[in-house]
Amino acid sequence: MIIGGLPLLGISILNHDPVFSGSFQELSASDLLALFYTSIFGSAISYGVFFYSATKGSLTKLSSLTFLTPMFASIFG
Repeated sequence: MIIGGLPLLGISILNHDPVFSGSFQELSASDLLALFYTSIFGSAISYGVFFYSATKGSLTKLSSLTFLTPMFASIFG
């Protein structure tokens, strides 16, 4: 996730993102809510379900979860 975030960081800096220019007032409440939503559902819960299935579940269920990841990403996106 860190390696994937580095190009996004570079693009944000080049596009003069409000976060890097110091004007947080330009970010609306819906922008902050969208960032919070994608951070929680896009990473934390997804990894939690994956590792829980890896330790407690069967390998068949884990394999199915891995193949369904793009579908979950489309739904939550």
